[in-house]
Amino acid sequence: MKLVASILMFGAAGLCCTVSWAQDAVGPQGCSDDVQEVLAAALQYGFADVPVDYSEGRFDPKSRVIPNYSLLHRDGRVYFRSYVSEPTCSFGSSLLPTSVNAPFELVDDEHLRQLAQLDERGVPYLRATHVRVRDDEAVVGLGAALRLNPRDERGLQCCCAGDMVLQRAAGKWRFVEWKNIECL
Repeated sequence: MKLVASILMFGAAGLCCTVSWAQDAVGPQGCSDDVQEVLAAALQYGFADVPVDYSEGRFDPKSRVIPNYSLLHRDGRVYFRSYVSEPTCSFGSSLLPTSVNAPFELVDDEHLRQLAQLDERGVPYLRATHVRVRDDEAVVGLGAALRLNPRDERGLQCCCAGDMVLQRAAGKWRFVEWKNIECL
C-alpha cells in the first residue's frame, strides 16, 4: 500500500513539475489590469517630461523622478524592460509614458543583451521589480539598471532603485513618496 502511495505521489509531483517547467519556458503572461494601471501611473510620474539633464546629488523622497534618472538617458533613448518580476508578468508599449524629452523603447532581456554587445559601456535601462496593489494604495519597485557588455567582468557597478508609493484619490493614482531607496 505504501509503495502504491509513493508511486502516485512521485507521479503527481513529476506532473506538477512538468507543467511548471512548461509555463516557465513560455515566458511571463500579461499583467493584470490593476497592475497595468498602477504601473502606467508610476511610469508617467517617474519619467514623463522630466528634463533630460535632470540630476540630483541626493534623492528626495518627495520628488516624483525615479532614482538615477540621469543614468537612463544615453544616446537619446530610454529603454524599459518589458516585464515585472513580482508578480511575474509582461506589459506592452501602451504603458510607456508620453514625453517630449526622450523616446522610450520597450525591450526584453535578449534585446538588452544584443544592445550590450554593441556598446562597451553597457546599456542602461529601467526595470520594475514589483507591483503591489492593496485597496487604495500601491507600491511599485522601480529603478535604473545597467546591462553590461558580456566581455565586462566587473559585475554590476551602479544603479539605484526604490519603492514608489501611490494612492488612489478620485479614481486616479497619485504619487505620494519614495521609500526604501537603495544604491549599489
